[in-house]
Amino acid sequence: MSSTHLAVDSQPNPALDRGLWDELDKLGFVGLCAPEAVGGTGGDLLDAATVLAELTTARIPFAEAAIVAAPALGRAALDLPSGPFTAAHGTVTIDDEQVSGRLDRVPFARDCDSLVLLEAGEQPALRVISLRDNGISIVHGENLAGEPRDTVTLRQVSPVASAEVTHADMEAWQLRGALARAVASAGVAAAIVDQTASYVSERVQFGRPLMKFQVVQHAVAKMAADATAMQTAATAATLAMLDESDSAEMLVAAAKAETALMSRPVTAAAHQAHGAIGFTREHVLGALTTRLWAWREEYGNERYWHQRLGELAQGQDLWRLVTGQ
Repeated sequence: MSSTHLAVDSQPNPALDRGLWDELDKLGFVGLCAPEAVGGTGGDLLDAATVLAELTTARIPFAEAAIVAAPALGRAALDLPSGPFTAAHGTVTIDDEQVSGRLDRVPFARDCDSLVLLEAGEQPALRVISLRDNGISIVHGENLAGEPRDTVTLRQVSPVASAEVTHADMEAWQLRGALARAVASAGVAAAIVDQTASYVSERVQFGRPLMKFQVVQHAVAKMAADATAMQTAATAATLAMLDESDSAEMLVAAAKAETALMSRPVTAAAHQAHGAIGFTREHVLGALTTRLWAWREEYGNERYWHQRLGELAQGQDLWRLVTGQ
C-alpha cells in the first residue's frame, strides 16, 4: 500500500481517506468476508486480516466494514452497502419499523454513507441504516489516537434493509471485533519495531549508531519478540475463527488480551529508544503508539478477556487445554 495513505506524524487527522477506501473497494478487499451473492468477493477472514495488518495508521473503518459487518451481512443475506460504511451494536427501540436510539463511539460515522447496526435484545436483528437520513444526528468524538469515534442519534429512521439474526450471530460479532483489534494491534506493533530498528541504526551517539550499543540491541530484540508474540496470537485466533473451531472464542480472547497487554512494553521500549523525539506530535511513532493504547480498550480490554479466559477454562483439564491434546 502506498505510504501516502498512512499517517506520517501523530497530528490527528479525523477525515476518512476516501481515495484509499475506493481503491480497496474496487479491488474487492472490503467484501472479502462476504459471499458474491450479497456483493462480496468470496474471500475469507485470513485474507481480510492480512490486509488489515498492513493498514496500520490508515484512516478508514476497514475493520468494522470488512471483518465485523461484512460476514454478518452475508449470513443475513443482506447486500453490502455502496460507499463507505461502518458498524455498531447497541440497544434501540423499534416503532412501526422505524429505529430510534443512541449509539456511542461509532468509528468514522461522520464520513460514512451507511451504518450496519446489530440490534441487541430478545430477538436480535441486523439493520442497514443510511447515515444521510434526516432523522440522524452525529456528534463528533475521537479516541486517544484522534480516530473518529462518533455518537450517532437515530430518531425514527427507516432502515434500508433488515433481517433477524441469532444470539450466536451476536457473539460472533463481538469476537470478530476483538479479533480485528488484535490483528490491527499486531500490525502496528510490527511497524513500531521496523521504525525503531531503523531509527537506532541511523541515530549516532558517542560516535557510533545506537544499534551498536548492546543495551539497545537487547531492547530492540525484546520488543521484536513481544511483537512476534502478538502476531502469533492474532494469527492463531484468525485461523480458529476461519475454521469455526471449538477453541475459537478462547483463542480470540487470548489474542485480544495478549495484544493489549504487550502494547505496554512495546510502546515503552520504542519511546525510550527514540528519546524525546518519540513524544513529539511531528513524529510517526506517536501515530503508531497512540493507536495501540486506544485499541486496548475497544471490544474489551485485557482484564475483560482474561476474565473470559478464566470462565472458558473453568472445569476443563488444563493440560489438555494448553497442549491441545
